[in-house]
Amino acid sequence: MGAAQESAPQIGIGAPGPGLTPPPPPTPKPPPTPRPTPTPKPTPTSRATLTPSPAQSSTPNANPSATATPTPNATPSAVATLLPLGDGKISYTAPAKGIIYLCNGFKAGGGGAATNGPWIEGKYWDPSKKIHVWGSVNWPDWSYSFVLNGDQREVMGNDLPPHPTGIFPIEPTDPAYKYDHNPNSIGPQSVLFSLPANPVVASKVSCEGGQVGIAITGVALFNGLDALLRDAVAHELQDSYNGHPQQNEVYHYHNISQGVLNLGITDSLGNTLVGYAFDGFGIYGPVENGKTLTNAYLDECHGHTSEIVWDGVPQQMYHYNATAEYPYTVGCYKGTPVNVPPLGGTH
Repeated sequence: MGAAQESAPQIGIGAPGPGLTPPPPPTPKPPPTPRPTPTPKPTPTSRATLTPSPAQSSTPNANPSATATPTPNATPSAVATLLPLGDGKISYTAPAKGIIYLCNGFKAGGGGAATNGPWIEGKYWDPSKKIHVWGSVNWPDWSYSFVLNGDQREVMGNDLPPHPTGIFPIEPTDPAYKYDHNPNSIGPQSVLFSLPANPVVASKVSCEGGQVGIAITGVALFNGLDALLRDAVAHELQDSYNGHPQQNEVYHYHNISQGVLNLGITDSLGNTLVGYAFDGFGIYGPVENGKTLTNAYLDECHGHTSEIVWDGVPQQMYHYNATAEYPYTVGCYKGTPVNVPPLGGTH
């Protein structure tokens, strides 16, 4: 699909939409306190407009409360659940099903997990054997909103999740430390940008950078690659919501966990919205009409057209699907992505 190539956009979080006032800069993140602060998870809503709870501050800041008691690690299932590794499944020239169409300026860097875990078996990996970063840290100052304003969807927040995270940096006593020494902390970001509320399929697809959208939790959604351009979900160690921070304190996901799926918005047709890509199209869960989707059902951008309820209106519309297998969410952009600087850098 050589005709589908286009110049590399800068993909990330940034430029405010019309009429938006940037939130004040984030305040410094104090160190975690040892006293646990229970924070209830937000109740999923089916409204098209999401706003933060009145109890939450709209000013980005971090005030975590950590519970250092280790959480149980994953145990192997009786039946193997091997998935193909995504290592090497990228292209800089054209999109294809099951790969990530990466922009030319996005090259391998440093960082990432140093050692393969026992869940990686040759060219495959077994999610049922993978462990998570332990701990449970609540972020009571999380803030995010998705607001329709004319033909734009305005997104604001601070990238702090409304659910618990693991303890980062990864502690040396954590079993995950054997494989991934992630030294990064989680910190608030200034999230402010607009997406097209009614995106259309472009005449040609676009390549992608490190961040490809935003989850329904207000957390940055990165593509399926780590800084070494390997399968991030398989190699890197994340918490129980499949999130972790990069060097600029940006907490992010590389795929959609069951926990995030549970926080999504399920429409009257049973489709669950879990985020938005930077071209404005929705990202939905893996189940449609009772069928669990795989790469075989999806196109080169990891999406397809079917009936969904979009902002309250049932319609046939293109959308992406989050699946269990690489590339996990967005393989390329089917629409025209917003051209903004990345949130805190990409990896």
